[in-house]
Amino acid sequence: MEIEAPPESCASSKRTGVRRGLVLVHTGEGKGKGKGKGKGKSTAAFGLALRAHGRGKKVAIYQFMKLPSARFGEHRMFEQLGLPIIGLGLRQLHTRFGRAKLLRHTTAHFGALSGGWCGLAGVVFEGYEIRHGRTGLAAQADLSADSRRPTPTPTMIALCNAVGEAIGWQCGNALGLCAHGLFESPAVMRALFGAEPRTLDSVFDGLADFLDRHFEPGALMRLLGDSPPTQATA
Repeated sequence: MEIEAPPESCASSKRTGVRRGLVLVHTGEGKGKGKGKGKGKSTAAFGLALRAHGRGKKVAIYQFMKLPSARFGEHRMFEQLGLPIIGLGLRQLHTRFGRAKLLRHTTAHFGALSGGWCGLAGVVFEGYEIRHGRTGLAAQADLSADSRRPTPTPTMIALCNAVGEAIGWQCGNALGLCAHGLFESPAVMRALFGAEPRTLDSVFDGLADFLDRHFEPGALMRLLGDSPPTQATA
């Protein structure tokens, strides 16, 4: 068998045009859920992070359930590469995925919050829920299953919907919500930043006015590679 040396350089052409982002979602029960059921979600994500880092791209790794003090194998390895993993410490929550997708309007009420989120205490906003997951606080037995882990920062219910179901939790500086529309609420924006945002309708109207002022008719269609429709004249 003849073994060829790999090439030292490989010419590649760069794509032209608009570059779009890509979101990869790895799902499955995970390696720790029984023999033969491992899906390797973390392994796949870490592999992509390593490849991106090797290409000189900016990489940031966050773990929602791991604590900031976690020191597992992946943390030690990435630290040697100068890529520390940031643990957000929301592991006191348990999410069960349901077959039916939940989609509904909701009136959400913030309860007591602390730290940088304390301004949201008592704020009510209109939003919506769209999700398959059903999230709640994990049982105490689940939290203490691994005695090697330090005692986590308590996770508190921070947001409830109109029927009293918890749809938001705070753990230290991390705030996790199951409600959409937070930053479209004038009340929320006033509480956080002291000012109301422009409505989406006003933003889109302003964008249309800007295009009318600065673009000649048909310019956008030509940029998209399509010719504007021809208007027939009598």
